[in-house]
Amino acid sequence: MLSAKMIDSGKPTSPLRIVVPALVLVLLFIVIAIKGVLPLVEDRLLDYKKEMLRELTGTAIQTLAYYHDQEQRGVLSRSEAQKQAAGLLEDMRYGPENKDYFWINDFRPQMIMHPYRRDLVGKNVSDYADSNGKFLFREAVRIAETEGRGYVDYMWQWQDDPSRIVPKISYVETFTPWRWIVGTGIYIEDVRAEIATLSHRLAILSGLTLLLIMTFSGYYIWQWIKTENKRHDAWQALTESREKYMAVLASSPNPVVVYDDDGKVLYVNPAFTRVFGWELSELIGQRIDFVPDACLQETQDAIQKAYRDGYYAFDTRRRTKDGSEIFVRINAATYRLSDGTTGGMVVNLEDISDRKLAETKLRESEARFRRLHEASVGAIGIHVGGRIEDVNQALAKVTGFSEDELIGMDGLQLIAPEWRDTVRKHIAAGTDAPYEVVGLRKDNSRYPLEIQGRDITFGEHKARVTEFRDLTERHRAEAELKDSQEMFQAIGAAARDAIVMIDNVGRIAYWSRAGEGILGYREEDILGKRLHHLLAPDRYLQDFARAFEAFRHTGEGNAVGNMMELAALHRDGREIPVELSLASVRLKGRWHAVGIMRDISERKETEKALQESEEKHRFLTESITETIWTMNMDLVFTYVSPSSINIQGWTPEELMALPLDRIMPAPELEKVVAALAQEITAGERTGHYRRSRTLEVEVLHKNGGRIWTEVTATIMVDEEGLPSGILGVTRDVTQRKKAEAEKLELLEKLSRSRKMEALGLLAGGVAHDLNNVLSGIVSYPDLILMDLPPDSPLAASVMTIKDSGLKAAAIVQDLLTLARRGVTAFEVLNLNDIVSDVLRSPEHRKVMAYHPDVDFQARCEQDLPDMEGSAVHLKKSLLNLIANAAEAQPGGGRVTISTESRYIDRPLAAYDNVEEGEYVVLRVEDQGQGIAEEDLSRIFEPFYTKKVMGRSGTGLGMAVVWGTVQDHKAYIDIQSDANRGTVFELYFPMTRKARTDRHVTSHDVLRGRNEIILVVDDIPEQREIASRILGRLNYAVTTVSSGEKAVSFLKENDADLVILDMIMDPGMDGLDTYREILAVKPNQKAIIASGFAETDRVKTALELGVGRYLKKPYTLENISRAVRQELDR
Repeated sequence: MLSAKMIDSGKPTSPLRIVVPALVLVLLFIVIAIKGVLPLVEDRLLDYKKEMLRELTGTAIQTLAYYHDQEQRGVLSRSEAQKQAAGLLEDMRYGPENKDYFWINDFRPQMIMHPYRRDLVGKNVSDYADSNGKFLFREAVRIAETEGRGYVDYMWQWQDDPSRIVPKISYVETFTPWRWIVGTGIYIEDVRAEIATLSHRLAILSGLTLLLIMTFSGYYIWQWIKTENKRHDAWQALTESREKYMAVLASSPNPVVVYDDDGKVLYVNPAFTRVFGWELSELIGQRIDFVPDACLQETQDAIQKAYRDGYYAFDTRRRTKDGSEIFVRINAATYRLSDGTTGGMVVNLEDISDRKLAETKLRESEARFRRLHEASVGAIGIHVGGRIEDVNQALAKVTGFSEDELIGMDGLQLIAPEWRDTVRKHIAAGTDAPYEVVGLRKDNSRYPLEIQGRDITFGEHKARVTEFRDLTERHRAEAELKDSQEMFQAIGAAARDAIVMIDNVGRIAYWSRAGEGILGYREEDILGKRLHHLLAPDRYLQDFARAFEAFRHTGEGNAVGNMMELAALHRDGREIPVELSLASVRLKGRWHAVGIMRDISERKETEKALQESEEKHRFLTESITETIWTMNMDLVFTYVSPSSINIQGWTPEELMALPLDRIMPAPELEKVVAALAQEITAGERTGHYRRSRTLEVEVLHKNGGRIWTEVTATIMVDEEGLPSGILGVTRDVTQRKKAEAEKLELLEKLSRSRKMEALGLLAGGVAHDLNNVLSGIVSYPDLILMDLPPDSPLAASVMTIKDSGLKAAAIVQDLLTLARRGVTAFEVLNLNDIVSDVLRSPEHRKVMAYHPDVDFQARCEQDLPDMEGSAVHLKKSLLNLIANAAEAQPGGGRVTISTESRYIDRPLAAYDNVEEGEYVVLRVEDQGQGIAEEDLSRIFEPFYTKKVMGRSGTGLGMAVVWGTVQDHKAYIDIQSDANRGTVFELYFPMTRKARTDRHVTSHDVLRGRNEIILVVDDIPEQREIASRILGRLNYAVTTVSSGEKAVSFLKENDADLVILDMIMDPGMDGLDTYREILAVKPNQKAIIASGFAETDRVKTALELGVGRYLKKPYTLENISRAVRQELDR
């Protein structure tokens, strides 16, 4: 704020007191103006001119930037953009006579444009010196290289007058994209002329003032009043000047701060409040704390330079009121007070955050492009007019030539002579589809080659980019698969993938020819149309719209870098299942999506086609998700592509900071180092290092797990041909490894299941015949005992015969269980009851007697849920497991039987794969010697045992357990550890059905009431046994030997009940007989009997109306109960 003291004139004074001081003041004014003010004004004027030059040059740089942007957008070529930009600057003029101009030279330096010295255009001006011998263009290049911009003073012709040489000062600045230096300048003569004009006017004014004072000194009163009026006018002009100055500051679009010499704020303009957030009222008289710590030193240095030189400009960062940081361009200038001392500093802060961000993104884009070009796995060459202009390392590897040898070579030299006309035709036609020819290497060896080219503009010339694909491996694989060659070729032809690119608004920007084969659209039909609206079914549109909106701003999304299966609309309206992999690419500052689309219709139809397709096209899938990396010869990563996080979980920055022993197990690291050493040794011997080596390597994941990868690495060499680093590609092959392991496991389980099925069929057949043989041994003792008195000495012998028969029947029952033919019917039961019954059974007491050193414990879950099953078979299986557990501990130990309920929320990989669901689990655990790995796959085979046959059961115990588990649709898991014991877990499906109580019938009720029973059986002994037992039970029995005879009998006679043998040979079996009987007597009661278990035909008979299923051999109890219950039903 400016202030002034009002001067009070007081009373009138004498003329001398007015004139003398006035004359002295005028003389002092003249002296000060000449000696003090004019040099200061000259300096200020020169500074103003310099600042004007900097701003004018900035305007020229912005003009060049506009044409460079046109070049980047593809609107203009570089030569066209440079020509138009130079022409525009050549026509630009400024200055009083509109003759001041701009010029352009490059860093050689060569003159690009000069409006007045066209004789220098196109020439090297490095040796051009002014009249004082100064090489002014060398100085301009030096300033541009070291500082980017600055001032140069020298002698030069006066505007367009070459005969007049005068001092000049110019400002030069670099336009980096084109390596141009733009300059413009002012003539020192102009500044001096303005100062001379000012001095002349000042002298005239001073003389007139002095003359007036001397002339009108007599009129002191009037002169005094006039002087006072002039002083007042001057004060008002000063106030107006200040207000104008404040208005200029307030209207500035850039933030401005005015400091005093103590660094405290005197003023901030509205732009400062808008950008930084602080109001003037918050800062007046205070210091602003908005310099980040990292910028303190450079800020202090800048302040010192500004106070020393009067002006300083630099780029830095500042903190806003909300704590965020922005990039600013600071122009600081000091100002002086009326007493000549420095009053403080005026600081202009230009927000350049957007420019900095653009520069950063440009550098990142250039670096990414360089890395991707070096890491490209495709063999690529660019040729102009038939001559190769550029290649990558992959092409040198394929052809055997070095990169230097390839550049300049006729591209047809890489093709076998008889195929060169074919290549010429494709080039002339501009074919961009792949085609096959025969390639020629440096050593004149031939190899199958696939070529795919595309015409582009290379500089100012038309060029063709060609990709060379060595088909040797593919042809070798086809030769090895002769038995499936025709199918392989058909699938390979159909598996041509479509490549599609969409821009950031969803329009199709590229469509490969394969897309027509998949979806029916030609390139000219689909380009420029919105992909989602054209190809996506309606049910996908909403999800696609949300996902794409996020992608177009960030280039990220769930689909990017992943493989998706979805449906696409064919041109005829059909939905085609396709597999789509997506990647993002940033073009001209906008995100585009590139997709590889594959028709998977055939793969959906058959699993075999799916597996073959996945194998044939694995490299395509992995090319999207593979990690590209480089490392130096010290095995330290120097670059890792972003896809590393998808394979190993680490970001590229984390991987580059880790040593190899942190991401790779020691044995794998040794394998990799050994392979690298072999390649280096071979390279030293042959002089050729660029040979790829592929290894399967197990690496560590960030989460602590391990994954399998396939690593292809190539040694990179420097200009002298010596190893300088390693370029590699890592692919995740964990799923392939898992699939191979799962396939082996499935084959093993399938083999085991088929073996058990075959043994079961054998056992079932034997059991059927044995049941028929045992019928007499089991059934006749009951009949004999009914005829003997209670004290007969023969009773004991007869009981021994019966017990032996029952033991044999138990073995047959084990065989039936093994054959999965032994379960008659399920009932709702509780596993805790089964455990309790077994532990109280005589069989268990016998096991305890045989193994007195073994402790048997039960730990059953309270309120255990129920299950459905056969109590007989479950008890038998549990007894077998307990007996085996006890025998596994000959020196004593503990057997623990436990039950619990479990919910499996995802499939459990065990001995059997346990599916999701609710289970009750029976667990038997011992502390024995464990089961050897080689025995685990065979322990359920009948008669497979490590025990002494005849001393430890029949050899069917574990086979019975297996059969019981299968019959109950249950699962089994085995955990065994050498010398620590074995755990068997049986998973039975849980049920919530209610239990039904059995009704026990007394033996008196089981006797007959003279009902008529018809027994139908093809075996005479079976008919005789059934007839005698039923006769003793007070039934009237008639027997026939076939189903046909039974039907004939019932046509003429009645029977209260028919007992039908299920298997009768030859003739009708039990089911067919019952169907014929129903035709004669629709309400006929019947029982099915068989030595086999309940088969599908038995179940069909039960559904037709048969009341019971009776299992042979007959005993007095089972036949009497079945007959009585069916008659009473």
